[in-house]
Amino acid sequence: MRSKLLQIWYEEEAPLHLAAYCGHNDVIGILADCGVDIDSFNVYRDTWDRVTPLHFAVYKNKVATVRYLLELGADTSLYGKWGKAEGTPLHFAKYKKHSKLVDIIEEHIDEKGGWDTEEETTEGNM
Repeated sequence: MRSKLLQIWYEEEAPLHLAAYCGHNDVIGILADCGVDIDSFNVYRDTWDRVTPLHFAVYKNKVATVRYLLELGADTSLYGKWGKAEGTPLHFAKYKKHSKLVDIIEEHIDEKGGWDTEEETTEGNM
């Protein structure tokens, strides 16, 4: 098993993030096969905004890419911020009014039996 190659990228988009932003699932697949961390954060020092590939794909309304990242096990509970969008990928989808992605992410969360973390499972059921 390969170790995770990416954790946090600063200033420039990591290849995985750029592929998600642009909807290049073929590149995402190659990078995933090489062992990149599908949940790695891209961090911008000037604003301290941070996003995962899933956040980027949701923000850009890349439906096929969101589905693919979810298939690869992307964590839907991670908090991100980019500009005025803030929260989990589901929050990003709601903020951008991407109703199809809201449905896809909510369905994914339901299929998994709730949020990706125990803490959010508790909050989600209140």
